[in-house]
Amino acid sequence: MTTTSNGLSVVIVNYHSVDYVRRCVADFDSSWCRRLIIVDNSTAASETTALQELALGVPFIIITEPENVGFGTAANHGIDRALAEDPETPVWLLNPDTEPAPGAPSALLRRLERGSDDILSPTVITGHAGDRRIWFAGGTADRSTGNVTHANYLEPYRDDSEDGFAPTTFMCGAAPVFTPDAWKALGGFREDLFLYWEDAEISLRAQDLGLRMTIAADAVVWHAVGGTGEGSGQSRNFYYYSARNRVSIMVERHGLRVLLRPRSLVQLLKFSLRPVRRETHEPLIKMLLTVRGYGTGIRLGRLHTNGPARRDGTPDRETLA
Repeated sequence: MTTTSNGLSVVIVNYHSVDYVRRCVADFDSSWCRRLIIVDNSTAASETTALQELALGVPFIIITEPENVGFGTAANHGIDRALAEDPETPVWLLNPDTEPAPGAPSALLRRLERGSDDILSPTVITGHAGDRRIWFAGGTADRSTGNVTHANYLEPYRDDSEDGFAPTTFMCGAAPVFTPDAWKALGGFREDLFLYWEDAEISLRAQDLGLRMTIAADAVVWHAVGGTGEGSGQSRNFYYYSARNRVSIMVERHGLRVLLRPRSLVQLLKFSLRPVRRETHEPLIKMLLTVRGYGTGIRLGRLHTNGPARRDGTPDRETLA
């Protein structure tokens, strides 16, 4: 495994979220951040200009995409560029609506220096002062059903952790650190998913390859959770693409029979009913889009039963919001 104690490269995918990016990078400094790469998916000149005007104490590069190419593609472009600039430096992929706590980068680097991890995540918390909650502190990605769970999800967060760590089989996409060797082995995110479930899919492949995924308890990042999405619950895109991508990948990996397993059926039913249970805005439309996503996922999964290359296929980029 290739690691370095000299710092981290950071990649952020921006989609009309420059205000979040500004807060995310406000405390970046050259003691740990070797280079920041922002990949702009916004296709808005004003957004690019605002990014270029950021006052930063670290070198940074802005990659402007010709269109919204999707999260996975943009993340691949940013991480590939980071490794081209610094081939031996781990890359920290951060959501724009995250804010690293003081000391988080140093804690991650201390852990990386041990050389025992391939993909590393801080503890991700959400909420506000007086009511901090755990968003991600490890979890599971079930290779047989595709079911993903977060450990201690939304339990109160207590800031009393020591230099601890825990293995995980699911790596949330909010703030993972990839070692160069792990990124090379994985080949990046699947680009045909376009949006949502990229972290679950790459976690499944990491398990296939025997890569070691770890949570660093003493590194903390705050996450707005959906801060760059709609203000009225989860978006139409969330329900459609989450349903489509999960079913597509599971059918690819196991065939149609995977959907008939009792545990799979229960999870698919629960997710299709989630809009009715949780959403106050367009619950029936979002439920129908979930079912539609399942249908599209079955079709796409059957097309790729031998598994496409991670940068193969044309994304189904329907605008549903």
